[in-house]
Amino acid sequence: MPIALAVRALIRIIQVAANMIILVVASNLINLVVKNYKVSPFVIGIYYGDSKPENIDVYLHKFIEEINNLYDEGFTYKNIINRVRIKKNCCDAPARAFIKCIKGHNGYYACERCTQQGVRIDNKVVYPNLNNTLRKHESFSKYEYKDHQLRLSPLLNIKGINVISDINLDYMHMACLGVMKKLLKHWIKERKHANALTPSVIKCMSAELENMASMVPCEFQRKPRGFDELDRWKATEYRFFMLYAGPIVLKDYISKQAYIKFLNFHVAMRIICSDRFIKVFGRVASECIENFCVGLRNLYGEEFLEYNMHSIYHMVNDAITEKLNVNDVSSFPFENFLGQILKLVRGPAKPLQQIARRLTEMCEIEDCKPSGFHAHIHNNKIKFMKINGFKIYPNKTKDSHILLPNDQVMCVELIYSENSDSRNKMLGLLQ
Repeated sequence: MPIALAVRALIRIIQVAANMIILVVASNLINLVVKNYKVSPFVIGIYYGDSKPENIDVYLHKFIEEINNLYDEGFTYKNIINRVRIKKNCCDAPARAFIKCIKGHNGYYACERCTQQGVRIDNKVVYPNLNNTLRKHESFSKYEYKDHQLRLSPLLNIKGINVISDINLDYMHMACLGVMKKLLKHWIKERKHANALTPSVIKCMSAELENMASMVPCEFQRKPRGFDELDRWKATEYRFFMLYAGPIVLKDYISKQAYIKFLNFHVAMRIICSDRFIKVFGRVASECIENFCVGLRNLYGEEFLEYNMHSIYHMVNDAITEKLNVNDVSSFPFENFLGQILKLVRGPAKPLQQIARRLTEMCEIEDCKPSGFHAHIHNNKIKFMKINGFKIYPNKTKDSHILLPNDQVMCVELIYSENSDSRNKMLGLLQ
């Protein structure tokens, strides 16, 4: 099996002597396991200048040349030839438009999956229909979508790539920072519509959300904050609300119709974020996201069906078709990695050289993180245990509950090992 790469072009403005653009092409491994170690994203190339590259062909030329060589010849490791192909490209909408040479997400033919023409309502371009003719790689490569394409993209020169399906609709930007953020701001921030929530209701919802903080496991990087800080929420906080907190917090406060439509969205997202669920409940996810999109039009009006609200339907169906967990090809690990890259710039002089030198130093350090089983022993007692990235702390309510193979929940009270048996054991109460 070829080594599959998830590649992303990341564009950020950094404050040095003047506003300058750092554009990083980074990659991550999708189907490679190195002795139960999780491999972090790594840099392929970095561009630095006062604007985006004027010529995308020149910018991507060396990358395309190298990836084609790895596709044909591969590389040898321990006398085994490994070939490489791009499986997914994780970008936000402006970056996808840039590398695919297509019209931006505000255009009338901006949808990357279907040929629907958008219509302008209330100064917004919306896509009111779902079932339209789907775009094909063959037609894209022949420049048949002239109302969608600006010109032929250099990505078409990459061997084995499907420019339609392999340039994925990014889950982080589309679902978390797109749909979930828009729904919350519609309910909480916008006042002149029937679905707006009163200040007293918002205060009660915030209290419920903040009360969850003490029960949120340590694996969540950010604890929930109230809606008074909604403008400062990060993508991980929108994801937490969408996948976990939303059904609890919203239940008694928004209208029944709005709540049911949110549950449709929640269920679809939960399914495509799970390796187990997406293989079994793919059809359920497809029905849920269709009900959600149709319900948006009936509940909030056609003007609500902007680019993200329309494309989320395609994103879910793409994941179902490929049976691919969207967490495996999302921008979350790349965003964290980009933050680390930008911190390597310590001054305004020669930022590109600074990054290159720090990355060279970092390459000398093994960056693989263990993802299997690990126990942490203190004074002959097992303080906590880490299994596949999850920490289990005995008698610590938020980190002691586990799901057993028989689907029962157990609260772990003790982790121990016997001298005659090197395996660690857990004792607990079934809930």
